[in-house]
Amino acid sequence: MASVKELKQQNRIFGALPTLDELVNPQEEREVGESPYQFEGGDDDIVKEVEYEMAVDEDDTDENIS
Repeated sequence: MASVKELKQQNRIFGALPTLDELVNPQEEREVGESPYQFEGGDDDIVKEVEYEMAVDEDDTDENIS
């Protein structure tokens, strides 16, 4: 928090000093609404999606070479 106070003294932070929670988890970065990047199944769904996207990209590259 010393860094935050120093920024305030240097006029880099305006208004009240943010709390530690506000610094670590700012309102702007909290989940808002629906996102196409949400995966209900967790890591398994993410891995499957990445593998699929890589396969699609690889197919596109193969077609351009032929």
